[in-house]
Amino acid sequence: MSSGQRLDIVVVGAGGFGRELLGWLWDCFSPQDYRVKGFVDDDPTPVPHDGTEFSVLGSPTDYLPYENDRFLLAIGSVSARRKVVEAMLAKNARFLTMIHPTAVIAPTAIVGTGCVLYPYTLLANAAVLGDFVFLSNYASVGHDARVGRYCNICPYGTLNGAATLEDDVFLGSHVTVGPGVTVRHNSKVSANTAVVKDLPPSNFAFGNPAKVTACIG
Repeated sequence: MSSGQRLDIVVVGAGGFGRELLGWLWDCFSPQDYRVKGFVDDDPTPVPHDGTEFSVLGSPTDYLPYENDRFLLAIGSVSARRKVVEAMLAKNARFLTMIHPTAVIAPTAIVGTGCVLYPYTLLANAAVLGDFVFLSNYASVGHDARVGRYCNICPYGTLNGAATLEDDVFLGSHVTVGPGVTVRHNSKVSANTAVVKDLPPSNFAFGNPAKVTACIG
């Protein structure tokens, strides 16, 4: 940084996701520019990682951001992601986007604010990620596909060309969404499911081809 002052990274979520994210952190950010300040979480228990114990600074909805704070979102539940982020944005929290250097991103792809892209993820040409999307290891988003805000795509989840996830969608591991198919808002798709036709909002789907069960809220 031109000022010589490092910014403080605060990880939002101190569970397994948060500890996992911490393991990739220095692949994505320079320790000359950033340092880890700690976590925010409802559980105040300190977080052990690689021989260091990190403090929990408070609840994410109660914590008051400092000028130097920059936040990384590490909450898996899509409903909790939205609730926490909206509360923090109302207090002027500033979120980083974290992209692992092994991710492959086409020059025409768009990545929103607060996204986290793990190792070996792929965004093809003209793909769009909305704000606060998480792509886990080997997740891929095909050409012209769109992913709405707060979505969580687990390892090896695949959106084929021109597929769409609306806001607040959860895709389990090894889910495939077919070309041009839309998964509507607030839906969840179980691991190893093939979604070959549009999925209604607020539903749970599983199987190959996907079977839709009762609404989830």
